[in-house]
Amino acid sequence: MTYIYGEVVLTHHFTGGYMAETRRLVEGPREAPGDMPAYTAEIENMKTAAAVEQFLMTRRARQLSDSTIDGYKNSLSKMEALYPNELPNSPNQIYRIFLENSHLAPASILTLWRHFRVFWNWLESEDIAVNVVGRVSPPATSRKLPRHFSVSETHRLLGSAKKQRDRAILAVLLDTGLRVGELASMTRDNTTPMGVRVSGKTGDRIVPISPGVFDLVSRRSDGTG
Repeated sequence: MTYIYGEVVLTHHFTGGYMAETRRLVEGPREAPGDMPAYTAEIENMKTAAAVEQFLMTRRARQLSDSTIDGYKNSLSKMEALYPNELPNSPNQIYRIFLENSHLAPASILTLWRHFRVFWNWLESEDIAVNVVGRVSPPATSRKLPRHFSVSETHRLLGSAKKQRDRAILAVLLDTGLRVGELASMTRDNTTPMGVRVSGKTGDRIVPISPGVFDLVSRRSDGTG
């Protein structure tokens, strides 16, 4: 049995589930196969809730995870709360949503914008609405600098190493910021006073190394440390 809602077609299978298939709206009325009538929403009078539900059905049809769909639902519910009768049609209305939710963390506001962008890209692709989010700049977010060790903390950490090998490993990590996988790729041949050639998930790269740490690594490689 098939039901047509706007451009989303729900087909009920004998297994008891629904499978959604997206179709573009066409001119004139359509009827669903069988004896069920077709229900096609008028684009110009489409309620926000109807557009959101159709969008979410397309996400389910793509078999996105439940958590991803819940994320879209949560973001779009904030828009629906302010504009239940019609979709926002200007950038200022989008900015108002951000202002009404200014209590959220900057990263959460950015997530709103990203979800809105996907939603309005879909609206535009289906000729449902003009993509107003395309004229809305992403909210600015401040990047936190990573916390670094103090001099005393560095000395305590190096002093905790019982073996020279462990001290050399800690010194390299603190000095270069290598990833663990990159550290494992270090060899005597790829370590020079100019730097360390390592391989990792980003490919090969040369990482500078300080003279003191190079000396510590060299003494370990020579068996003198």
